[in-house]
Amino acid sequence: MAGSLLARSTGLLAALSVATTASAQVTIGAPAPAIDLEALENTPVDIGMTAEDVTWDALAGKTVVLEFWATWCGPCIAAIPHLNELADSYAGTDDVVFLSVTDEPVDHVNEFRTRREMRSWIGHDLDRDTIGAFGVRGIPRTFLIHDGRVMADTHPSQLKREHIEIARRGEVVEYLSEHNLERGSDVGGDEAGGSMPLGRRDRVDMTAGLDPYSTLDVTPEFQIIVREPDPAQRGMYSGDASVTMLGQTIDTHVALFWGVPRYAVDLDESLEGTRFDVIVRRGNVPAEAIRPIVSAAMGVNVEQTTVSAQGYRAVLGEEGLKLEASGLEQALGHSTRSSPEMVQVISESNTVGQLLALTSSLLGVPIEDATETGDDLYRYSVFLNADREGMPAEFFESTGIRLEPIETEVEGVAVRPIER
Repeated sequence: MAGSLLARSTGLLAALSVATTASAQVTIGAPAPAIDLEALENTPVDIGMTAEDVTWDALAGKTVVLEFWATWCGPCIAAIPHLNELADSYAGTDDVVFLSVTDEPVDHVNEFRTRREMRSWIGHDLDRDTIGAFGVRGIPRTFLIHDGRVMADTHPSQLKREHIEIARRGEVVEYLSEHNLERGSDVGGDEAGGSMPLGRRDRVDMTAGLDPYSTLDVTPEFQIIVREPDPAQRGMYSGDASVTMLGQTIDTHVALFWGVPRYAVDLDESLEGTRFDVIVRRGNVPAEAIRPIVSAAMGVNVEQTTVSAQGYRAVLGEEGLKLEASGLEQALGHSTRSSPEMVQVISESNTVGQLLALTSSLLGVPIEDATETGDDLYRYSVFLNADREGMPAEFFESTGIRLEPIETEVEGVAVRPIER
């Protein structure tokens, strides 16, 4: 109920939420939020459109494949060839438009397109008004819009020409929309795939701080959910004061909420492998106030301690850094792509320190930065092999950074089960 406080505890399920009416939430079949761009690039010469011209009124009667993306986003980049293929299949038609929206600077994206061809129009939402209006918290994300109405909300890898054709007829693409995900549906699997029938998805669409299984039509202003997980579903997404973590281990949850790396979590052996869903939307509530609720719901005590850890010291090799300067004046985000064999770390503009921090997090070991590269910005795409023994040599080969083994002590936390 909007504005009410809900608290309950049943077995290993604990939930606390304050709900308000939904905001910035797209409704399938309803009019699309207004689109407001600061720049428009990569359009056909003969259409003569500018950013100010891109409105749903101006696109009346057309079907728009609206993609939210970024150059630093690995899954976004992976989806470009598929979207290009779809766009090519509509070459010569004027009623289907592919529009890719990012909040990144025009010059940066134009430089990116010299290395990655894109067939779509490129919209620049520098003030993030459009991104906010569509409620986009994670990318890539694709909407099908027909005649100004939302026909589907999906991941680009799931989009097929047949879906565009359904939207082109002015019909909602039911089985693509995340609003059709039903509690108890089959959501196993790690890779996004093609369309699935109603009630089945090959993975859950996650938004930070929201329960992907919820059937409520309101967005909580404050919410804490801790429960036993669905063994088939794992994933996590974090945003401002919000996080959704499905099927994650206790040390992963503790590392996030206590603000320490996983290697600094001294987890009791009896708790190893225990997993929970933890979903938090805390609004203006301090993170410190959330900790005792989450730990109690997981049945653990968390205390400050010093932890011994095996790690690395990062130093430049004799040949120097092998990374390419980004040529930009500002740092951008980063993304990762993973498989059982390796993890790829990608950024179009970031510091070596950020690369080492992310590598440290992914490997679960401390890395001391002794490269003296400071705030200089670089472009990188680095592969981290799951084989820990071979990883330092591969990292050196691709970056010019040598990882020297060290033993160190770090400030961390001890996690022990609550004695019942």
